[in-house]
Amino acid sequence: MMINDIEKIMLIDRDKDFLTQAKKTIESENEDVEVLTTTSIEKSIVELEEHNFQVIISSYDIGKEDDLELLREVRKEKLSNIPFILLIDRGCDKVMLKALKLGANRVFLKRENEVLSCQILREIVKQELLNQKMRKEIEHHRNKEFLRLRS
Repeated sequence: MMINDIEKIMLIDRDKDFLTQAKKTIESENEDVEVLTTTSIEKSIVELEEHNFQVIISSYDIGKEDDLELLREVRKEKLSNIPFILLIDRGCDKVMLKALKLGANRVFLKRENEVLSCQILREIVKQELLNQKMRKEIEHHRNKEFLRLRS
């Protein structure tokens, strides 16, 4: 990723106050990060088709029958390597285990203190962006070495 590229984060949650606070907090430390928010899985699918996101953060309890469907779709499609963070409001071990088995990178339990939750989430996003950059750099060096060995 080039220095001036904007890193796009998709954030899906039905709590508009949380969306506002999380967007503000995540964007506060990095001007090269843009958080797009929505309260709807349907809208998020449209956004995923229109933009390249570096991280997807989705709440588990957003009113659909199967709230892990977006995770399934992301992992099934070409977007499968995008870090996916699942937000949950309460501890449910079965949901966490199922999400991890489906390919979620992390499951994050929101705290009652919204500001603290958003600060922790910001740090998780920073780690995922850094991990993704390192994976791309490693892949670039492997490809470069492979081409060098072939010639």
